[in-house]
Amino acid sequence: VPVYNVETYVDTCFASLLIQQGDFEIIAVDDGSLDSSGAICDRYAAEYPDKVRVIHQKNRGLGGARNTGINAANGDWLLFVDSDDRLCRGAVEKLEAAIKKYSADIVIFDLKSVDVWGNTISVQPEELPAGKVFSLAEQTSRADTSSYATTAIPSVLSITSAPAPTTSIPPNGEYGDFDK
Repeated sequence: VPVYNVETYVDTCFASLLIQQGDFEIIAVDDGSLDSSGAICDRYAAEYPDKVRVIHQKNRGLGGARNTGINAANGDWLLFVDSDDRLCRGAVEKLEAAIKKYSADIVIFDLKSVDVWGNTISVQPEELPAGKVFSLAEQTSRADTSSYATTAIPSVLSITSAPAPTTSIPPNGEYGDFDK
């Protein structure tokens, strides 16, 4: 979970992650926050030491924070969640079931954007058909031309099955990382 100046949202993100079932760790990368975001992450790490780990670093941007988390991960899978995201109850179980059912290397799932009142604004990615199985090679070739290739879409990626270049994110200017 890349964290930068999101004190307003990060509690909701942690709450949604901590209600998930399964064997996973939460790696929060405080990317030089100027607000209390880093302290909030530290509070969760103290309260859930077996589940939450926090890394504090000088600001390197969204891609740099994600790469720090990728490099710190100990598991077989990466689940990309932003600090202003929240997962629905049971999401991790559903992702694990999809991984097993399809012997998947990558699972991409919907992102529903909502306003402050909970009204749906949009659902992305819209162009992927539900239940469609792509090989890693097919997905990589689709990503070269698809609109979702330039955003950090909700996804789970196998660390052990993916070629090394796919486990790094451009540090600046792409994948949701914009100049501030």
